Amino acid sequence: MTHRTAAIYSVAPLIGVASYVAPLLASDVVTGNESWLELYAISVEKASGPTFFLLFVAGLLAGGADAAVRALRFGVLTIALLPVAAVIQMAGDPTSHNLWPIEFVIYLVVSLVPACGVLLGRHIGPILFWPSDGKD
Repeated sequence: MTHRTAAIYSVAPLIGVASYVAPLLASDVVTGNESWLELYAISVEKASGPTFFLLFVAGLLAGGADAAVRALRFGVLTIALLPVAAVIQMAGDPTSHNLWPIEFVIYLVVSLVPACGVLLGRHIGPILFWPSDGKD
């Protein structure tokens, strides 16, 4: 694993959080009095097209920047903090997340969005990030 690949993997969970929270912050749903856990929970509940678009673009950029990035690994890492946040919420309120097994399967399905971005990024990366100078 190269340093670039390790760096991409290490920021993937933060990219996932940003992909969920950024569209929420751009809307008028947030009052500013929420804790980070409440903000993250609201952003997961209100996930929509912009969230999935940002996840896909993150995968696209990761795959284009480094062809060694594994698609499923990157996808799971971008979503890795969702189950962590759910477990923290369940510890605070045992009655929340009654259907957590289904919820975690949905998280795995959502992780396919950035994984698809990585796969596409591998193919268009040579065109966008390091175009040939015609001497090949």
